[in-house]
Amino acid sequence: MSEPTSDPAPPADAAYWSATEAAEAIRTGRISSRDYLELLLDRVDRLNPPLNAVVTLDTDRARREADAADRALADGQDVGPLHGVAMTIKDSFQTAGVRTTSGAPELSDHVAEVDAVPVARLRAAGAVIFGKTNLPIYAGDTQSYNAVFGQTNNPWNLDRTPGGSSGGSAAALAAGFTPFELGSDIGGSIRGPASTCGVFGHKPSYGIVPALGQIPGPPGTLTQADIAVAGPMARNVEDLELGLEILAGPDEWHAPGYRLELPVPRHENLADYRVAVWFEEPSCPIDDAVRERLEAAADALERAGATVDREARPDFTFDYATRVFGQLLGAAMCGGFSHQEVEDLAQRGMREEEEGALAARWASQRHRAWLSANERRLQMRRKWHEFFKDWDAVLLPNLPTTAIPHDHSEPMGARRITVNGEQRPYGEQTLWVGLTGVAYLPATVIPAGTAADGLPVGLQIAGPFLEDRTTLDLGRRLSRRIGGFERPPGYQVASPASREPCGAGPRDMPTRPDRSSAGVRTEGSKILPADRRLSRSHVVQAAVPEPALQPQHLALQVIEAVDDEQERLQRIDLEALVHDPVELEGHPLHLGRLERVPDLARRTEQAAAVGAQAIAVGTPHQSELDREPEEPRQRLEGALNAATVPVLSPQSRGPRRLAETDQDSGECRVRVHGDVTRQVVEDVGLGKVVQPVAVADGDRGWKLPAPQTVEEQVRRYVAAHRPRPESAQGFQEPVDVR
Repeated sequence: MSEPTSDPAPPADAAYWSATEAAEAIRTGRISSRDYLELLLDRVDRLNPPLNAVVTLDTDRARREADAADRALADGQDVGPLHGVAMTIKDSFQTAGVRTTSGAPELSDHVAEVDAVPVARLRAAGAVIFGKTNLPIYAGDTQSYNAVFGQTNNPWNLDRTPGGSSGGSAAALAAGFTPFELGSDIGGSIRGPASTCGVFGHKPSYGIVPALGQIPGPPGTLTQADIAVAGPMARNVEDLELGLEILAGPDEWHAPGYRLELPVPRHENLADYRVAVWFEEPSCPIDDAVRERLEAAADALERAGATVDREARPDFTFDYATRVFGQLLGAAMCGGFSHQEVEDLAQRGMREEEEGALAARWASQRHRAWLSANERRLQMRRKWHEFFKDWDAVLLPNLPTTAIPHDHSEPMGARRITVNGEQRPYGEQTLWVGLTGVAYLPATVIPAGTAADGLPVGLQIAGPFLEDRTTLDLGRRLSRRIGGFERPPGYQVASPASREPCGAGPRDMPTRPDRSSAGVRTEGSKILPADRRLSRSHVVQAAVPEPALQPQHLALQVIEAVDDEQERLQRIDLEALVHDPVELEGHPLHLGRLERVPDLARRTEQAAAVGAQAIAVGTPHQSELDREPEEPRQRLEGALNAATVPVLSPQSRGPRRLAETDQDSGECRVRVHGDVTRQVVEDVGLGKVVQPVAVADGDRGWKLPAPQTVEEQVRRYVAAHRPRPESAQGFQEPVDVR
């Protein structure tokens, strides 16, 4: 068995590569499969303990498979789309030779003999599976804890759940432990955790991804549960699309006579989409803080030129649909119950006053009652079909709230969630996802930013049955405009060699800055867009003094470019526009939500956590948004509408994730791993340091001069713009947070 290479070291941000980027890096020799595996294993070793997301490791086998993947490339063999890419799998999916428990004590020593069908398809595509992620017992809760492995925590806040049942999967993705995950969904088990952890997920149309080999039912069961699906989870839509391509298709029984050809997306331009918005239901209200983020996403879609209607609905009520969902879900989840358990549930269901009586009655219903509910479901499917003749998709919440505090109290039906200060039934967490799940519709989840409590919110995009590519395409295009995946505070990449945790756990906090001392003086800190077509935009600059001075605060100024041609700037003191303190990772700072600079607090937090020397954020004037911009300006303006990124790093005194030479063309391009929106914005930020030659290959970024030229220009820029010692005046002495 070969040892991992030590030279060159893996890129520092490889832990947050997408699966597609990791596969490309392995194929092109930028990193070996073994080195990529070791990087992820090291990160799990350092950062998983407080999260408890990865609960089983298969390290030796994964190393053998990674070595074999490297040899196959060296021998010139044909490889699959995920060749050599290390990843984890939800513990409900049987994985040959690996303990698979589904969180059940009675299966704590169960080692699967064969792979579940989705696992086998990922392996056939070249994936190297090195671990299993946590879930509730038998995937039956909206939180992820069990008696075998304990509780999984949310990387955004350890006191909150990552959701369920694919909570370990979503937490592992958000923390950078895996580039891809296999989830399952019957009552929102992909969509809920994706929302609470700020990642992407796709619930496929029912039946297109065989889930044979998932527990429940018991190992060896051939029945596939009603409503339940298996589907991909990732950090961008491109990986969801790749995952669906690998996972979807007939099982071995149907393959001789069937093939799957999903329709292409309905449109090629965002402005051509017709989208309904459904965020309001009195029987299942959503928290105002969640709705704010969802409405912002709908507004961004409308500004892009899409037809958006907030009144359009299919011809049935929300309450009717969710009642049918509850009845069919109860039947689907009782398949593993004993005869006596069903009889006990039937008796309990007769006691109307008892908590959970309705769910007990549904779980013990007679077959003729199920047939009646199934007919009602089919009638609803017909009405969805008619609805989607006029509309391409519908935007929906996933959950009424952001991630809830851990609550393991029993009975489950007596638990409560808090929505706008009101106590609501725990089961309402499944209703918005049940609305589409019961009708077998595809649904894509994309991050919609963070709410006022600092926790992520996800947007559900549902579409016509079997038109998965339409919801994915709409999700990809909209995600570019509203920000995409963000790393949780404290989980930025650290060098494996340092063995330092990336922010897990509390730190000493510096004292609050004096509000009277607004601003850090920066010599010649005039920031204007590199592209004249973006000349009228709001821009925020943040700077910290030279690292040796160690002030642990950011001071910000809002700069409005009134007239780019005459370079007249109006400076506005940000301190006069903010309210409510927000504690950043080691940086308490007073920030507010500026109407024209969305998500400023959230995205400044990210920059502060990595110790950025300078960041830039902007949003176009409304006049620029009233018309559909041409490419590539559309991408740039969409990016500027909702993103802030680090441009300079105090450690290197140069750009983070700078430029690298394209293997094919030899050109130097900015390569930022992660969401395309953040990638483009970081390119824009870099464009303020080194002028681009041209915009090339929109999604890939700016075409730049040779790397050595870039580095020299950056050195000069930093030397000219690094704040002088007097910049720290007015700040109180910080606490050492090293």
